[in-house]
Amino acid sequence: MQNFKDNPWFLRANNFVENFNHATAQFSKLAKFYDDNYTNLVIRKVDKIKI
Repeated sequence: MQNFKDNPWFLRANNFVENFNHATAQFSKLAKFYDDNYTNLVIRKVDKIKI
């Protein structure tokens, strides 16, 4: 019986999960970046209106 971890289907699935996790992490970094920038933009606009 071959080692379970050497099974190509297992490796493929594991690789997919790792790629998916990496993509999710990149996406949340990007989303946070946009969120922070958008918040700063709104704050700046509101400050200009107050002045």
